[in-house]
Amino acid sequence: IIVGIVSLAAYFLIRLISHSNSEAKKPSVKKVSTMIILGSGGHTTEILMLIKSLNFSRFTPFHFVLSHSDSTSELKVNSSKL
Repeated sequence: IIVGIVSLAAYFLIRLISHSNSEAKKPSVKKVSTMIILGSGGHTTEILMLIKSLNFSRFTPFHFVLSHSDSTSELKVNSSKL
């Protein structure tokens, strides 16, 4: 009986591990709408560099929110070709 219980427990443990590994291998294809908020703090260039490192097939579309008084960030975003 003990051998049967241990064998059954091992079977379910192996199934659980193999199921979780197979789920982890599947690439996620869900697209994520991404909002980028830029202000007049002077970090627009750094944010744009971070955005360029994102996976564009996943994180799309981009929605930029700019401060009304921040014309510099608007120019940088428009010239960044994102």
